[in-house]
Amino acid sequence: MNLPDILEIHDTHVGLRRAVNQDSMLVQLAQNEEQWQTKGSLFMVADGMGGHKGGEKASQIAVQEVSLVFGKMLAMGHDKALRRALLDANQKIHKCGKENHEFFNMGTTASILLLTGKGAWVAHVGDSRVYRIREGMVEQLTYDHSYIWEVARIHNITPEDAAKKGILSNKITRCLGPEPEVLVDLEGPHEILLGDTYLVCSDGLSNKVTDEEMGLICSQMEPKEAGEFLIDLANSRGGPDNITVVIAKVPGKSEEHAPMVRPTMNRPSIVDRLLKWSWIPFLIIGLLIISVSLSFYYNQIMSFEPKFFGLIMIGTSFFVASVLAFYFSEMKNRTQLNPLESQTVGLRIHRRALFNGLAQMEKILLGLEALIVGLERQKTTNPQWNNMLTKARTLLKESNTKDSIKMVGKVLHEAILMVQNAKKPPQLFN
Repeated sequence: MNLPDILEIHDTHVGLRRAVNQDSMLVQLAQNEEQWQTKGSLFMVADGMGGHKGGEKASQIAVQEVSLVFGKMLAMGHDKALRRALLDANQKIHKCGKENHEFFNMGTTASILLLTGKGAWVAHVGDSRVYRIREGMVEQLTYDHSYIWEVARIHNITPEDAAKKGILSNKITRCLGPEPEVLVDLEGPHEILLGDTYLVCSDGLSNKVTDEEMGLICSQMEPKEAGEFLIDLANSRGGPDNITVVIAKVPGKSEEHAPMVRPTMNRPSIVDRLLKWSWIPFLIIGLLIISVSLSFYYNQIMSFEPKFFGLIMIGTSFFVASVLAFYFSEMKNRTQLNPLESQTVGLRIHRRALFNGLAQMEKILLGLEALIVGLERQKTTNPQWNNMLTKARTLLKESNTKDSIKMVGKVLHEAILMVQNAKKPPQLFN
């Protein structure tokens, strides 16, 4: 497969409430066919935490370490190289935090998308996210390592329902740095189709913009325009956190259903699959022999006979064999989960949602109109905005979603520039 001319944009914004941007990002594009097949194109977002200096330092170390280590470890394979890079980043951040009091307990999330000639890989720690937008559907390829997602998983509810119960959404359960060891989620290789768009972002975006809105904007706009729109939209809703967006689009038309890369999965051998459940028949046979022997034993008025003793010993042997088989099976599974030895975790889609444009655009328009009203109170509005939004609604009714979004994006960007220059921007938001 020839090297695709991937369209990408990476941008970050401090937001409207923070003084320092603790997010970092990394983009490494394959420059030729050989690099595409061997190294691929890498996209990463890291969201630091641990005070102004600590969070910024941690995210910077993460992207620097991944940039250095990943290429050196490619002989291990894409998956192991990604995992090794994040594990090394974790150790370096942890060491820096222990040696410097001002950086104590600092940490960072890390979400990596790797596009290669063999498929798409995702490596992930924390609550930054990787999305795939394909044919009217947005799919989250990462699992949020957060308290609210764990509560939702345990109670079999959605994170949104958990939030309604008052569960804090900003408390994460896993990140790089605070601990000497960390478990890295690694999934892939996902199939790549022509027309696929990928989005890697920090929670400064995902906490303020819905999955459906992200999908709509990324599908209807080129990456540069979409990145600007998403950042402006998050800021229009308060911008309480740093916002980082990395968008990568594989050129082509999705309706062609033309596969660019069909990944090859390493299926477990027949022996491995048999060993996984080998302890069950041993357990059943052992318990059956023991129970039958004991039944005969008691029916003979508890008289001791060698044949009963022999049967009991045989049953006990099967029982012990089942325990040993189970033990070795579990040890094999644990070995596979070793950070440096594990292979593919899976091809899980953790969340997916359809978007049609009308519902998402109506919400965006209503919010933008409310923002304009707030700016009008400070007499910093543009009189042409309302006319432009009216035209945007007309275009939307005519099913011209693409031009409607572009017009809304223009108004939104101008409004956010005025918000940033306003004396008291927080008064504009609820």
